[in-house]
Amino acid sequence: MKNFRNADDSAPMILNFGGGVDSTAILIGLSHLYAAGDKTARPDLILFADTGDELPETYENVNRMNAWCATVGFPEVTIVSRPNNIPGRVGYKSLSENCVTNETLPSEAFGRGACAGKWKHDPMDAFLFGRKRPYRMGWMEANGHACKPVKLIGYNATEAATGKRGKHAKNTEDKIARFRYPLIEWNWTRQDCVDAIAAEGLPTVIKSACSMCPNQSEAELRTMAKINPSQFLRALAIEEIAKRGKHGLTKLEGLWRRTRKSDGRSGSWVQWAKDENLLDDVEKAAAITLEALIAELKPEWAQSESAR
Repeated sequence: MKNFRNADDSAPMILNFGGGVDSTAILIGLSHLYAAGDKTARPDLILFADTGDELPETYENVNRMNAWCATVGFPEVTIVSRPNNIPGRVGYKSLSENCVTNETLPSEAFGRGACAGKWKHDPMDAFLFGRKRPYRMGWMEANGHACKPVKLIGYNATEAATGKRGKHAKNTEDKIARFRYPLIEWNWTRQDCVDAIAAEGLPTVIKSACSMCPNQSEAELRTMAKINPSQFLRALAIEEIAKRGKHGLTKLEGLWRRTRKSDGRSGSWVQWAKDENLLDDVEKAAAITLEALIAELKPEWAQSESAR
């Protein structure tokens, strides 16, 4: 039997666990190899970077997979967050707090796509290589010399064939780590990942994303509005705060950027919620109006108005 990695490779193997479908499927695939006798398939560390604004279903899956890992002999999921691991920088508790404080939207809305780097990759790298360097000073110096850890990334075979991730998946090493893409190696498509999760007897896993991620689809927003109305309303408030704030939204309508030409769908989540007759129901379910939530998040605005 061919091992997942060379038996004499002493570098630690780390799974970047996003809490979604693909990274959950990696854990399942590795566990099958491990159960079949391939001890090299056991990850040394499973890292989940918490933005503070993940959907409740994602947090549920992280907790569920943490318990599942114990049953298959894998290490528990280690949760890291940006404020605790980025020394010398402003310590926002969450991505949404960052947006509210600065009266702006996630960088993805502006086409910069820096959210993953700032709120996912940076906290994980800070945990591994930061000022205290808890791992570099320990088992990351194998056999008396520094060694690059192997990071497992959850890009599936479908993504490898199309889009930006296919290009990124060609990156196998940088200055601090080596990279492997197990799902691509196994030729597992997105559907294969879904099937593997179901075959394991685990509940359905949703796509991991922040509640105010501009990449959310209309169907995903409707689901969030129904299941997590408070979180959905908070996303609307963040958009409206950015629109009314010190910078304003001069080139964007909102989290979806601009009106879609094909069907005229608004680029604003707030306007879309009104157009879909969702806002009133969401406010009732959340037991607060959008305006009241904005006032709660930005009390200084109300104080400024009253001082005039």
